[in-house]
Amino acid sequence: MNKKSIIPIIFLIVAFVAISGCTSNNGNTSSVKNYTGNGVSFNYPGNWTLDNQTSGNDTIMVTDMGSINGSRVTTSFEVQIIPQNGLTEQSAIKQYNNTILPSGWEKISNNTLIIDNKTAYQRTYIVNDTNYNQTMRYSDIFFIKNGNIYSITLQAPDNTFDSEKSIFDIIINSFKVQ
Repeated sequence: MNKKSIIPIIFLIVAFVAISGCTSNNGNTSSVKNYTGNGVSFNYPGNWTLDNQTSGNDTIMVTDMGSINGSRVTTSFEVQIIPQNGLTEQSAIKQYNNTILPSGWEKISNNTLIIDNKTAYQRTYIVNDTNYNQTMRYSDIFFIKNGNIYSITLQAPDNTFDSEKSIFDIIINSFKVQ
């Protein structure tokens, strides 16, 4: 192979690497962190922050903080772990389904999914959230396993919620009860 035929190959390789780098996600979702504690584990993006745990260690939240038009915006995953305390699964599901919505919350979907081999119930809402000065979307997920009720909330601005779905799926699909 002569020098003239190597130059186009090198050029193509450099161009390919440059184009690949330009399409990378600045959100650094390729790195993953793992949370393990309080009887659960899950993966979440490396650029997200383990935000807080209540003093009773029954709430875990991971967030991706940002701002839009000067307003604080949070995309987050939160799980609350509530002891079942003798409540039957059917009674807990009935209470969940009879929950009264806060004023201004509009339910846009109702689904079921599987989390850690258990049926989970998911409701998604749109709300004009005054805390964020914009329309937010919240997805509330509920399931029972090993004597606990797991209440999961996914939160993002309505206009970015769909683009965050792949990240939410990573967290939900990796969620395990220990």
